[in-house]
Amino acid sequence: IKMSGRPDATFFFTEFDCPEGLAFDGEFIWLAEWCQNRIYKLNADDLTPVCYFEGPGTNPIGLTFAEGFLWLADQGTRTFYKIDIGSAQGNND
Repeated sequence: IKMSGRPDATFFFTEFDCPEGLAFDGEFIWLAEWCQNRIYKLNADDLTPVCYFEGPGTNPIGLTFAEGFLWLADQGTRTFYKIDIGSAQGNND
């Protein structure tokens, strides 16, 4: 889609009710889903869910990758979490 004075953009519509934060680890996109307190691992090509895990707080809103860890900002607990995604037990339902 061309928008006057703006860069080209591709839009993806998702099944998520409250997507809040995105991060890219070089292979997958990670999504903080605020309403369900979940962190989703998404296929980078089409944004389909690979798996998810419950957030460590109550309202995840921001994600980034640094130093090999997923960092999560949680609004409900007013806390930053450093998550080792290799140790996270993902759900596929």
